[in-house]
Amino acid sequence: MAGLGFIDWDLATNRVELSDGTCRLLGIGRDSAPTMNDQMVALVHPDDRHLVGENLQRGARGEKEYNIDHRMIRSDGSVLWVHAQAELIRDDAGRPMTMFGTIVDITARKKGELALQDSEERLRFTLEVTRIGIWDWDLRTDQWNANATYFQMLGYEPSVQSEHRRFWNERVHPEDREWVVQKMLAVRDQGPPEFHIEYRLRHADGSHRWISSLGRAIEFDERGRAVRMLGIRADVTERKMAEARLAESEARATHAQKLESIGLLTGGIAHDFNNLLTVVIGNAEQLAEELRGQPRLTQLAEIVRTAGERGADLTGRLLAFARRQALEPKLIEPSRIVAGMLALLRRTLGEPVAVEVAGDPQTWAVYIDPGQLEQAILNLCINARDAMPNGGDLRIETKNAVLSQESTAEDFEVEPGAYVIVAITDTGSGIPQDRLARVFDPFFTTKPVGKGTGLGLSMVYGFTKQSGGTVKIHSEMGVGTTVKLYLPRAHSEAAAAHPQEPVPALPARRGAEVILLVEDDTLVRNHAARLLKDLGYRVLLAANGFEALEIARGDQSIDLLFTDVMMAGGMSGPDLAARMFALRPRLPVLFTSGYTENAIVQQERVGSGALWLHKPYDRRALDDKVRQALATADHTG
Repeated sequence: MAGLGFIDWDLATNRVELSDGTCRLLGIGRDSAPTMNDQMVALVHPDDRHLVGENLQRGARGEKEYNIDHRMIRSDGSVLWVHAQAELIRDDAGRPMTMFGTIVDITARKKGELALQDSEERLRFTLEVTRIGIWDWDLRTDQWNANATYFQMLGYEPSVQSEHRRFWNERVHPEDREWVVQKMLAVRDQGPPEFHIEYRLRHADGSHRWISSLGRAIEFDERGRAVRMLGIRADVTERKMAEARLAESEARATHAQKLESIGLLTGGIAHDFNNLLTVVIGNAEQLAEELRGQPRLTQLAEIVRTAGERGADLTGRLLAFARRQALEPKLIEPSRIVAGMLALLRRTLGEPVAVEVAGDPQTWAVYIDPGQLEQAILNLCINARDAMPNGGDLRIETKNAVLSQESTAEDFEVEPGAYVIVAITDTGSGIPQDRLARVFDPFFTTKPVGKGTGLGLSMVYGFTKQSGGTVKIHSEMGVGTTVKLYLPRAHSEAAAAHPQEPVPALPARRGAEVILLVEDDTLVRNHAARLLKDLGYRVLLAANGFEALEIARGDQSIDLLFTDVMMAGGMSGPDLAARMFALRPRLPVLFTSGYTENAIVQQERVGSGALWLHKPYDRRALDDKVRQALATADHTG
């Protein structure tokens, strides 16, 4: 039998004899095989010698059966897991004489068990960190199973699971119960394969908590009806309360001041969430890979990853409104952008909407992100279509305009100067005046429930403000709506100020580089360190700039500084980089942050030529940026 060996230990002389199979397992020849039991124990992994020695002695005395798993070191230095079992043989007088045993190679099984244990621990860790409740509903038996977090987030013990249907029905807010049930049953009755709803549930303390629930049908019967659903839920009460507080404060602030305050708030929230999402998405990605072949756990990991990616998309929208999104500005002519979109708009909006493009074909150039401009125009056109359910006219106009000091005196949101105006006008139902002042507020929408996120116009507002312009809206009930984007004219020096530098070729992965990782968030620091180690790099960890400088002052080799920009402790990432250059002038630096590069550069925290990795990032993005940073060292060193 392959992977099997025998051992005979003479208790009187302490001598051992090994079979050929045992020698092959340990990778040793007969001439170099150990002859004494002490020599044999020396081949046991150092961490297991105490366990083996104690069990051998107790087995030799007949106190306990010798039957254990442990590690051994082969002659080439590799580690071998074995299952060892031995029987005590006595003489005619009953005295212990020898121990005869077997060892079996169980390395493959142990690696599988350890990998599964590690994967389950990562899944548990991810779910605990994110406070996500998991539920599994078998519609055939009406059996409902959920993890402990599902109930604990509402202050209940998991024991209430046995009475889940009554528990749930009694605690859903009366105003939400009917439509929530309809949403869930629509999935069962061959509706959309998933639902995402937010509703209120009563906490054990009597208060109501806002719950965000995502569910998906994963099994179907022969008629295509869902028979099993899997989902997650999270407590979003704090976000809902923040929205309510903002709504209450709008009466005490002007429109521009309120939007500025909201931008600061949402930008900070998005930054913090990007830190968490870096950990969530990264762990979920690796779990999905490691759990292949285990469908139920794989589905859980994929649901966590999907939720994380949706969260990343939401933070991206919040950053757009907060004017902290990642932009790739170029010199473009808006009139050409609009003309190039005409065919797309006609296909998207449908025949009932007559689209007309007019205006000056020779508009000035502007320095903005063309992709974001197209997205802004598309969002506005879709809003216009929704305001014309029975069809109507849509006109897109571009023109040059110079705003004087006098024309902007009463409008502090617009600076005097040269602009290109992109105006979108529809003949729709219009917007009531009492709602017009709120249309750019995040999460505010005039559409029916489930028809919009409330972030479309917020993103348009944030994009134009971040690009140095602004947006204006005029609407009359029964007449229509006009939205104007004011984009500042770019002058010829704009191109010279943003040269396109060649990107150095990426080096082949060597796997021996040393990376100094500086991150003040413990979860993100540990997660990034694991990713880097999995990619083959050696990692040095520091929780702040001062710890990093202490490491750099030693004689430890360092090939790359990978640092967060905004850190607690009194030293930012750029400050650390400046001090690090004094110690190691050729050391390349890679920055990362939950804010975007544009936001940090605009705050003059990091130079525009710095290498940058935006959170949340996955393993591939991290690997590409690290290799690019190492390539700059190769080209400059």
